[in-house]
Amino acid sequence: MHLLISGFEPFGDSPRNPSAEIVSRLGKEDGLPIRVSTLVLPVVSEQAADHLLETFDRMRPDAVVMLGEAGGTTRVRIEEVAVNRRRFTMPDNAGRTIEDDVVVEDGPSAHFATLPTTTLVDRLQSLELPVETSGSAGTFLCNEVSYRMLHHLETIGSTVPAGFIHVPRMPEQVGSDEAYLPLGRSFEVVRQTIHHLATTLVRSDRVQDV
Repeated sequence: MHLLISGFEPFGDSPRNPSAEIVSRLGKEDGLPIRVSTLVLPVVSEQAADHLLETFDRMRPDAVVMLGEAGGTTRVRIEEVAVNRRRFTMPDNAGRTIEDDVVVEDGPSAHFATLPTTTLVDRLQSLELPVETSGSAGTFLCNEVSYRMLHHLETIGSTVPAGFIHVPRMPEQVGSDEAYLPLGRSFEVVRQTIHHLATTLVRSDRVQDV
């Protein structure tokens, strides 16, 4: 089984992004139960999703996990929905802002994650890890990339499971009164996610026929 996992470069006023740092650690991790390819995406509208889809089409992995940073939380969020909407409350790294727009013209209003989110959250919580489900990935790049990936899979008729995971900011990124989660805890959630997917996702020859 081959998993493609992506994160994002730093953005805003922070020189670090926990999703990129987790991806970097995974690239050096020994003993993972499946083959893992990693990718750090630019925080630039359209370019990020284009890069992810190009990599997916070239590598043809058996599953896709997308990571991104979330503020204001102490728990890793397993996203269940991506919506066809873009509204940026801050510029992307190219200085672009979007007041209100769709992600894909004439696309459905939403796509649901195709990872086994229910069993995944149950498993992670049984390990006493800080995890919860989420029904909103926002309207910035995390949602845009998730929607584009899920829409692409549906359009080409692929059964490859995919989904988005938000990891909290690290203590080094926040003030004393702001929510955070140490990077090691977020990393353990993602590592255990990989182990769970390795045991629950059965490889199908149809995956290779996309």
